[in-house]
Amino acid sequence: MMALLFRQMSIRRPSRLVAIVDDDASVQRSLQDLIESDGLFTLCFGSGEQFLDSEARTLAMRENAVEFLSKPFDDKFLPETVNAALDR
Repeated sequence: MMALLFRQMSIRRPSRLVAIVDDDASVQRSLQDLIESDGLFTLCFGSGEQFLDSEARTLAMRENAVEFLSKPFDDKFLPETVNAALDR
């Protein structure tokens, strides 16, 4: 799993976005629910290839991606970790 965190984005896009990349749909949904419950926006991808084929990789560079998180992670601290990265 990789999460790509954005801090500031253009007016047409959410201001705090997390891209979730995982091949397990149930993990995607769980992470999406957890992250969105904290008031953030998410994009989900089933593979690294899907992510790279989307405009999210170009968007990441253009729109100030601030962190990449990878497995394993402690889900108890995931919301805090995500928000701390976005607040930098």
